[in-house]
Amino acid sequence: MLNDAYRKLKNQYRFIQEIIEGKLVVSRKKKAVLVQELRERKYEAFPPKAEEKRTKSSDEEVGAVKEEDEEDADDNVGGSKDYDYLLGVCSSAQAPAPFPANDNA
Repeated sequence: MLNDAYRKLKNQYRFIQEIIEGKLVVSRKKKAVLVQELRERKYEAFPPKAEEKRTKSSDEEVGAVKEEDEEDADDNVGGSKDYDYLLGVCSSAQAPAPFPANDNA
C-alpha cells in the first residue's frame, strides 16, 4: 500500500515536471488522446478501487446492480480512469485554456 502511494507520487512528479519543461502538453486535448499519450510515455496505470458490492435479496435489485456495473464499464472504456490520478493534478488537463487577454480594450 505504501509502495503504491510512492509509485503514484513518483508518476505525478514526472507528469508535472514534463508539463513544466514543455515535453507534455495537456491543454486543449481530449481525455482519450491524453490517456494514449500517457501510455506511450510509460506512465503507470492505477485503476480506481472497486466499490464493495452490496448483497441484494430480490431479483429486481440484482438486475439494477448489473445495469450499474455495465454503465461503470462503459465509463472506463480503455482504462481511461486509470490515469485520473494524473489528470486530476493539473486543472488545465480538464479544461481548455482561457482566451488571451485583449490589450486593445
